[in-house]
Amino acid sequence: MPVPHFSAEQRCWLDNQIDIYNYCNEYDDLVMFWTSLFEVFFTCWPEHEVLFPDLHSPAPLSFTNEQKQVLDDAVVTRKHRIQDWICNESSRHTNTLEGCIPFTIVSMHDHTMVLQVEEELTEFNVEDVGSTDGNEAGTEG
Repeated sequence: MPVPHFSAEQRCWLDNQIDIYNYCNEYDDLVMFWTSLFEVFFTCWPEHEVLFPDLHSPAPLSFTNEQKQVLDDAVVTRKHRIQDWICNESSRHTNTLEGCIPFTIVSMHDHTMVLQVEEELTEFNVEDVGSTDGNEAGTEG
């Protein structure tokens, strides 16, 4: 029997990202989505722990060049599998993020995220923030 590409925990987490994917896809903002998703995924489930579970090294810094290459290739493959899975599954979901507050991931530690509410961007016209006739407020010209 083939080994699944994702654990049950990973699949559940990825499934929870589909509405965010659909929302970002609707606004053509997938670069930030994929960057954040991969950062969180590989922080929670480091690929080197899958490839080299018997190594007691805390990080890939002490890996040989051959191990680093194998790890790099595995990360690329995992990213493609994640993208394929999310894209395929997204067609089955209805976007439920209408009216939700967007967050930015600030940091990750032990499968816990620190989130920051994104501030709404507003645009001001020159007339809204000051005089357009060259005179400063409170002076006569």
